Amino acid sequence: MWYFAKPLRELRGQPITKIAEISGGAYVRISGVISGDGSVVAPVTHDRCSFVETEMREWDNGATYPFTKEKAGSFQLHDGSGEAWIECDDAKVALRVDERGHSDDEEVRDHVSSYVSELGKSMLDQWGSVRSLDWRERRLEPGDHVCVVGVAHHEAHPDGQPSSYRHSPARVVIRANLIVERKSCRCP
Repeated sequence: MWYFAKPLRELRGQPITKIAEISGGAYVRISGVISGDGSVVAPVTHDRCSFVETEMREWDNGATYPFTKEKAGSFQLHDGSGEAWIECDDAKVALRVDERGHSDDEEVRDHVSSYVSELGKSMLDQWGSVRSLDWRERRLEPGDHVCVVGVAHHEAHPDGQPSSYRHSPARVVIRANLIVERKSCRCP
């Protein structure tokens, strides 16, 4: 639970704002359900999701060392009053671990190896032995409830229909600082 302590303190001090009431430049906290089709493919399990954080740690003489940690994805969030596009690039993420395993697991060995290669790293250590890696995936999928804290702005909606010839379609975009899964906290 210590993993969530600091993000939850940050979350408690911020009142929830409805998406329809958001003004540009505001620091907001919203709560809602992820919508969309799950356009991201998790690199190890190959599950479809809206956002994934993949972490790998290397075992060496009984100790673990960070090997890689990657985030991918952005998603649409709906709260009943409207929708917002959530950009996750720099966000702290407090999610439960969906899948974990070891690079020796037959089911995912090839996926781990190809993922490590995509990152420009090698499965072999400096002595030519195969690395022993533990991996974890934290995922957000369509239908998950989340709380998001970040800075909101409005931008032209790439797929929206104009309401009149003078008004181009706009959407709310939130550059997330923090994303907390509602299953992980007491988020309203």
